[in-house]
Amino acid sequence: AAGDSALEDEIWDAFNVRISRLVCQQMIALQGVWIKLGQFLSTRADVLPDSWVEQLKTLQDAVPQEPWRETSATLAECYGREGLLAAFAHVESEPLACASIASVHRATLAATVLATSSLQCKDVVIKVQRRGIRGVIESDLRNLRYLVRRMAKEDSKLDYTAMIDEWADETLRELDFVNEALNTELVGHNLRGVPGVKVPRVLRAAGIAPTPRSLVLEFVDGEKLTSPGAVARSSPERLVETLSASFAQQIFVDGVFNADPHPGNLMVERATGALVLLDFGMTKHVNEQQRVAFARLLLSAAEGDLSGLLLALKEMGLDASIDRPDEAMNAMRYMLRGSLDAGSGGRARRGRNVACDQRLDLSIEQHIVQSRHALNDGVVRLEPMPLSLAV
Repeated sequence: AAGDSALEDEIWDAFNVRISRLVCQQMIALQGVWIKLGQFLSTRADVLPDSWVEQLKTLQDAVPQEPWRETSATLAECYGREGLLAAFAHVESEPLACASIASVHRATLAATVLATSSLQCKDVVIKVQRRGIRGVIESDLRNLRYLVRRMAKEDSKLDYTAMIDEWADETLRELDFVNEALNTELVGHNLRGVPGVKVPRVLRAAGIAPTPRSLVLEFVDGEKLTSPGAVARSSPERLVETLSASFAQQIFVDGVFNADPHPGNLMVERATGALVLLDFGMTKHVNEQQRVAFARLLLSAAEGDLSGLLLALKEMGLDASIDRPDEAMNAMRYMLRGSLDAGSGGRARRGRNVACDQRLDLSIEQHIVQSRHALNDGVVRLEPMPLSLAV
């Protein structure tokens, strides 16, 4: 029986690898929201098999470049042709990065802008929305919602409508770069006291203010978090701790966090080794009750506290059966698999994985530590748990 089970697992693993490759190929061909969906799903190891997550990660660097004539036309519409020439001495036609919604181009501010403003940096980047992308995104989201509802109708176990609906709503908000500018400034302000973390400043001056389709930010010379050079500039352990501390601050303390933290949105600054957080188009706001519930959820899962876990799920608006609390605990520990290993052996194994494989996944254990600090410091307070179960 054990042999049959192992063979079945091997067959399913091979099937998942093959299908996930085909799906990724189609997402690249379709572009639009499908690449963005794949990037989002690559961060959802809580609901997808590891083989799917590994394949979907390839989409983080798979977006083709928009022709420069289209990008320059968008810039001219945002700033006016004369305004564009007056604000920027030079704009690179080759993008520093390409995403499903926008591309990022390095630029130099004109001397007149520096002379008539308080800005100190002449080297900047311009985030420019892809031409016509709003119509493409809206059409793709309608198709995606239809597919998800068909899946749910065929099998209730495949009902991801709530997750996709929330993600689709956030994706539409991401098309407004004025909103992204406000989110960037808010999170940057909140993280100013976290050592080793940097958020690029939004630049505001006459002629370069944020528009719905363009955004000017300070240029930060860095490299992707997962690149060998980034790891060499700062130890993997330090990067994991800094990354975890920054998101624990955002989630548990401030209640405003970057909801799209895939590796393409994380850099290490070459000069300082600081962790750089990018792209706040998809930013979530959570109230104190939700922060308390999530802190309780992590602590309960880590400590095997079934009463606390069920109470946390209830506070978060999720349905958890009191008849089978063990199922809720097993599901939660599966979502956090690899991060809640008990004993020093698990911790040592995680350390070797990070050091040897240079895997910089978000450490849930560090989140738990930070949530305890937040609770102890009185930033987030847990009320006594009234729920008691005999299990």
